[in-house]
Amino acid sequence: MLHQPAYVEGCATCHEPHGGDNDHLLRAQGNALCLECHGPDAKPGAVENAHLVTIFNGKVRLPENYFTRLKRLPLKYNLGHPIQNHPTSDLFDPKENKVSVKLGCLSCHQPHSSAQAGLLVKDQTAGMAFCGTCHKASDFLKEGSGVAVR
Repeated sequence: MLHQPAYVEGCATCHEPHGGDNDHLLRAQGNALCLECHGPDAKPGAVENAHLVTIFNGKVRLPENYFTRLKRLPLKYNLGHPIQNHPTSDLFDPKENKVSVKLGCLSCHQPHSSAQAGLLVKDQTAGMAFCGTCHKASDFLKEGSGVAVR
């Protein structure tokens, strides 16, 4: 599976072709890059007198139907993907006053392509084995975990 922006729209959808302030010449840092299109609050701008929309403050132009084919994530307060209440950004430990778990879109997804649907890392299939690369089996048995155990 190929990530459509990279292979149809082109690299400049996500990368600044002439340099930028972010690593890898990305247009935004961390999850903000992915959420520009996949976030629940993504709001592409319309281009007057053209069949185009824009993202990244008008820097990237896309076909007007681009967002009709996209999966928007049901996130609220950085929670909710892939299951309800699952965190989507770093977990902070207030007792230690530091990030306890680094987490972001690229923890589970590859940015360009994958042999699996959803662009999953390590070309793994979705399911308990995939989740088990980060979670122990006992995590799935905790009450209130939001994970359905079969």
